[in-house]
Amino acid sequence: MKDIQTTLKEILQKAVLEAFEIELFEILLEKPKDPTHGDFSTPIAMSLRKTLGGNPKEIALKITEAIQDNEAIEQVSIAGPGFINITLRKEALETILFKIINDPKSVLESTFGNHQKVLVEFVSVNPTGDMHIGHARGAASGMTLSNVLKKAGFDVTKEYYVNDAGNQMDKLAESLYVRYLEAQGKSAKMPEDGYFGPEIIALGDTLYQTYQDQYVDSKDALTVFKKFGLETLMETIKKDLKTARVDFDHFYYESSLYENGHVEDVLKRLKEKGF
Repeated sequence: MKDIQTTLKEILQKAVLEAFEIELFEILLEKPKDPTHGDFSTPIAMSLRKTLGGNPKEIALKITEAIQDNEAIEQVSIAGPGFINITLRKEALETILFKIINDPKSVLESTFGNHQKVLVEFVSVNPTGDMHIGHARGAASGMTLSNVLKKAGFDVTKEYYVNDAGNQMDKLAESLYVRYLEAQGKSAKMPEDGYFGPEIIALGDTLYQTYQDQYVDSKDALTVFKKFGLETLMETIKKDLKTARVDFDHFYYESSLYENGHVEDVLKRLKEKGF
């Protein structure tokens, strides 16, 4: 099914061919900022001035005369230095709408994307706590964009980038360690930029119930607690995403960049090129 703009461009192409014997392949259509100026506007007359010479308004007049009797057009006028403003008949718009209603696949399936690969990375909440309403908005937006791109014919990959390396994970481990000690009745001071959420308190209690006092003075405590916090919080995040019907093709872990040597490789190549 042809869309409205394609139909209108064909009408204009035919008009230019009849009036000036010129075949145009590219026609610019714009939506006027002022709705009283019509449904579409085109600067086609000014574009033709280089080829035809003369006054763009006179060129526009010949084009409007050629299209004003078309059954799809309600009104056509000339504005400014030669803009052609076009108002479509309601019946023409209704025909398009009825076609969409009766044959939705004609507009919902598209080859526009031509199978181009697109990576959509969204949500990507740091695994240091539960998601909040801002993350929910990002999840809905990212999922919607991915669905639209797929329908438009793109080859879409949905990615969640897991920030599991760096300072924030160290702070998570320290915060869990403090809550672990507090669960035993011991006094401990939270890091100034630690994580204070109720989920961290609950995880600290779980750690105590699991390990008792095994890691009170252990040098391995932060390593173990970091791994536990990452896995537990990511499991919660994935569960919430599934409830919201948001799914990903893969979860890409930041730590894998270091484990696979990608960071060192990039730095090496940048140095070799003198950057």
